[in-house]
Amino acid sequence: DVAKTGLFKRKLGKGLAYEVQVSWNGLTILTERTRDCDEALARHATVTRLKARATRLLKEGACYDQAARAFEFPPVLLRLSFTFPRIRRRTPFTADVRVALKH
Repeated sequence: DVAKTGLFKRKLGKGLAYEVQVSWNGLTILTERTRDCDEALARHATVTRLKARATRLLKEGACYDQAARAFEFPPVLLRLSFTFPRIRRRTPFTADVRVALKH
């Protein structure tokens, strides 16, 4: 199951907005939509750096929850999406990954 990742244009009201979507170890990390392309690019760079950090933490022996906390308190709000058997779940937008992982 490989989710789409990258910077996407999405419909927002009567116009378009940008959204970042990045997959990491069964989680899909989404940012809030923005109409500002520069802001979207900055969010993509931030989430990509956080993904690299989470991957490094796992390789260094951190447990999954500890590594996932690499996404905590970034300069953008995140929504986590994950799949239980046959059910896709999305958390509310939050900067607190611990709360999101409990959902």
